[in-house]
Amino acid sequence: MSGAQARRPAGKGAAGRPGGGKPAGGPPGGGKPMGGKPPGAKAAPRRAAGPPPEPSNDRGGAGIAWGRWLAIGVIVLAVLVILPVIAAVVGEIWALLIGTLLGGFALGRATLRR
Repeated sequence: MSGAQARRPAGKGAAGRPGGGKPAGGPPGGGKPMGGKPPGAKAAPRRAAGPPPEPSNDRGGAGIAWGRWLAIGVIVLAVLVILPVIAAVVGEIWALLIGTLLGGFALGRATLRR
């Protein structure tokens, strides 16, 4: 036996106590385990099930169609008219960079969660 093992009492772990050097009881780091709710906490009440509310539309049934056609018109106008004008003024590379930035912004706004 080596010197350190010879000095340890028989039947004890690596730290000199039963259990092989593990901390005495409880979760690692001490304290209370994480998770769970505090005592006495209750869940929020659920809403009553039912059909989702329909969106109000002042224009009747054609409100969505007008917005879609307006968006398509703006995109066509930007690609066929505005982008070539910007290219003539600041150069082709800068026009593509500006168009990409503005297009990304517009795409982000169009797909925003509401």
